[in-house]
Amino acid sequence: MKNMKPLVSICIPTYNREKTILDALNCALNQTYQNIEILISEDHSSDHTAALVKKIKDPRIKLVVQKKNLGMIPNWNFCIQRAKGEYIKFLHSDDLIDPTCVEKEFNYFLKNEDVSLVTCKRKFIDDHDKLLYTMQFANKNTKENGREYGHKLLTTIRENRIGEPSAVMFRKVDAIKAGLFDQRFSQLADFEFWLRLHLFGNIGYINESLCSFRMHQGSNTTAAIKDGRFIDETFVFIEKFYENDEYRKAFKLTQKDKAKVIRMKTQDFLKNVKILFISGDLKTARIYLNKLVKFVTIPEIFFSSVNHLLQK
Repeated sequence: MKNMKPLVSICIPTYNREKTILDALNCALNQTYQNIEILISEDHSSDHTAALVKKIKDPRIKLVVQKKNLGMIPNWNFCIQRAKGEYIKFLHSDDLIDPTCVEKEFNYFLKNEDVSLVTCKRKFIDDHDKLLYTMQFANKNTKENGREYGHKLLTTIRENRIGEPSAVMFRKVDAIKAGLFDQRFSQLADFEFWLRLHLFGNIGYINESLCSFRMHQGSNTTAAIKDGRFIDETFVFIEKFYENDEYRKAFKLTQKDKAKVIRMKTQDFLKNVKILFISGDLKTARIYLNKLVKFVTIPEIFFSSVNHLLQK
């Protein structure tokens, strides 16, 4: 028993996923890494998700059926807190992971004690498992300095190249120290959490497609595009990191950086508004503008618009 590898908790938070839960669960059960627990937190669904899981008899499965709906981010945090593993591997109940995913990400930790998270190339698929495209952190296996990369992200806030939760593995102890996922965020919840994990180590990247992220109309990403919540979250995100002494020092941020990133994101959102107007979606365009003026003054919006035009 002394040579047994550390326990990895595969955490599957789920809500109304009767159509995909068994596919995700089978991915977890078929991992080549042997010492796992599969923690499923069923968030008081109105469908047959829990009933389907209960039919699968395997001692590694730990099913918790919530007595009331926690919500997406609290359910993620519940999984981390309840997990018994030294390492946490999320698997969202509409996503998939390859059989070697846990083993390869754990082995990266084993060989690189200075990393605080390991991620991989990921596939994006539709409801019928058809490949839509792939995304990667780099074009080869690599390791990035966590704080330096954090500075880069916080001065651009462009894209989440680290990936969605199903792509990432991290240590439970680091997650607890970081403070878990911030419940103020939904669209940016993982991106924001990865940044806080950067405080405790570097980023490990495996250039293999070890997970598949499912795109569909019921996803959180789709909902965020429709209601524009990502605009609110972006400005809350900026305030959180730029007005906190610990984060400013760790990631070497300045007020000049803050002004620059606000200007960049304002221009990004105005481009979104322009596209919506051109496409005839005036309702969503108004939603975006109304959200933007809560954080940026009209003169600043005008200046960003003119600046954008002059750059053409």
